[in-house]
Amino acid sequence: MKERQGHPTFTFLFTLSLALALVVLFASPASAQTETVLYDFTTGDGAVYPAGNLIMDSSGNLYGVSQSDTEGAVYELIPSSGGTWTLKILYEFKDLSDGIPADDLVMDSAGNLYGTCIYGGTSYYGTVYELKRISNGTWRKQVLHNFVNDGKDGNYPGAALIFDKAGNLYGTTQEGGLKNVGVVFELTPYAGGSGWNEKILYSFPYKQKLWNALNFPLVLDSAGSLYGVSDQGDNGAYVFKLSPTSKGRWTLTTLYTFGASSGPAPSAPFAGVVFDSAGNLYGDTVLGGAEGSGTVYQLSPSADGTWTERNLFDFPSSCSPACGPHTGVTVDAAGNIFGTASASVTGTEGAVYELSPDGNGTWNLSILHYFSGGDDGADPSVGPLLNVAGNLYGTTRAGGGTKGRGVVYEITP
Repeated sequence: MKERQGHPTFTFLFTLSLALALVVLFASPASAQTETVLYDFTTGDGAVYPAGNLIMDSSGNLYGVSQSDTEGAVYELIPSSGGTWTLKILYEFKDLSDGIPADDLVMDSAGNLYGTCIYGGTSYYGTVYELKRISNGTWRKQVLHNFVNDGKDGNYPGAALIFDKAGNLYGTTQEGGLKNVGVVFELTPYAGGSGWNEKILYSFPYKQKLWNALNFPLVLDSAGSLYGVSDQGDNGAYVFKLSPTSKGRWTLTTLYTFGASSGPAPSAPFAGVVFDSAGNLYGDTVLGGAEGSGTVYQLSPSADGTWTERNLFDFPSSCSPACGPHTGVTVDAAGNIFGTASASVTGTEGAVYELSPDGNGTWNLSILHYFSGGDDGADPSVGPLLNVAGNLYGTTRAGGGTKGRGVVYEITP
């Protein structure tokens, strides 16, 4: 089940023919793909539902965060030779001062886990924490930084952290900084393991009316520059680049500004960007496109430092398979793009899709799995994790056969 789309946008005749063909075209998922539920969450699993992206270690174990409105936990899923997976709670957050964990984790080369709490800490403005693996099989939590409301530090970190090659951590906050619209920060470990030092790399100067949802993770290039997406509410969103200078300051460059929600340009991003091997950036939006139902876009660099935007795919207004993809994308070594879409049409509760280039500038859309809302899960709220074997892993916030609290799933080719 595939759809091909080129650029520029649909002509009138193509849009009309597409609308007439949607019922047949999107009636079933690609037959070669198989979805398997690895774990079905219940209310006794340390929190209510799985939230955020998964990460995988070299042994094939999966790690993620589960949460409710007032608590959360970090968990590990361990595969066995019989095909079953065992859930192990690594740490359960005790109360608001301990923190409510944000969605995503990152792992260092030693297997320790790092994440953020959007609330909690000594001032309740959020923390960065480490979960360190101890020899007896347990994990110990250590707070690396408590955010404070001093007019300079960031507040409410919600996005995944990233490491550079030197072992420094980078992240963003939703508020705080000089204009109270968020910061980009760096955490550097002191020599000898005596703690971590925070440095504010950039304090966003843009004024806005709405809450700044800087929950979008950053990406790092080989030169040490950071790339991200800022959601500025009604005042426009943009893709930015932060580059270090010889004087220690970081310079922000706007690579692309998203268009109005009523136009064909990508609009309303709800996720960050990712690189491919050629240095292009990819992301998705919930609005914009030929029919206003969201896009997958590409930003390509030029020799003069400018970046060119291209809509790779415009989702149809029928909302099948998607009504505004908003979970970010994953790109494999061959240039295929994977993502998830929210609940869309009667009888479906979201989908996992693949976009594949065909070499002449057009892209083929394949639906890898439609979620039914039953045992297989519903409402995939994050983009999929891709392993070296080409399998996809992800979570849903609802569905499942026991309590409807969400599942961890695998899709195999």
